[in-house]
Amino acid sequence: LQVRELRVTGTQRFPAAEVERALRVAFGTPTVAVRPEELRAAVRQIPWVADAEVRVSLDGVVACTVRERPPVAVATDNGRRTLVDAEGTLLAPALTATPRLELAGFGAHPYERASVLAAIPAFEAAWGARVIRVTRLASRDVTLEFAGGICPIAVDPAAPAGLVTARV
Repeated sequence: LQVRELRVTGTQRFPAAEVERALRVAFGTPTVAVRPEELRAAVRQIPWVADAEVRVSLDGVVACTVRERPPVAVATDNGRRTLVDAEGTLLAPALTATPRLELAGFGAHPYERASVLAAIPAFEAAWGARVIRVTRLASRDVTLEFAGGICPIAVDPAAPAGLVTARV
């Protein structure tokens, strides 16, 4: 009655192997001694995992259902491309098809990355077009590039309404 098998479900964009590595500590442990909450906490340490449900059956199977963080942008810093969720969390390297929004220069400024992502809907509403790239210039300045736009526009992310004036 020891843990002998791992089953991971719910992974679509990211490899289940990362979750399996986090759960592997349970192999060989008596099923009654395995703490699902501890395994869940280990799985939730994986950046792209928003939440997980872990169940341990008496027949030795650890079943984990994962809820992924969906990527909304790609962060580009120092030549690396990394998927980012809506809260600005770096998820995993961007290797295949990526979101249409790119964030550049926010590597050392994760809080600014999060606040810019939160402001994207206001930028798009004010300009009337989709933002395709945001580049960090300084702590209170970014440039925005819009789909179909001609040139980047400098704006303070804390004051997206300023785009209305720039648009006119």
